[in-house]
Amino acid sequence: EQSIDGRAWDVLNVLRFEALRNGHATRLDFAVRVRRNARQSEDVYLKSLVHPGDDGEGVITIMLPNED
Repeated sequence: EQSIDGRAWDVLNVLRFEALRNGHATRLDFAVRVRRNARQSEDVYLKSLVHPGDDGEGVITIMLPNED
């Protein structure tokens, strides 16, 4: 099993690599391999959106592909 910190590290690093590959895209679709147990793992598909926050600051939102 994986800790929350470890899983967050994986998600953010995969997102970072995708962002480096895709330049200035405001939406990125990516997958993170997640271990369910010692024998099973699966890809979890996510998307990220870059947008301005309430005060105009840059915000990155990570969510499931079917979420808005």
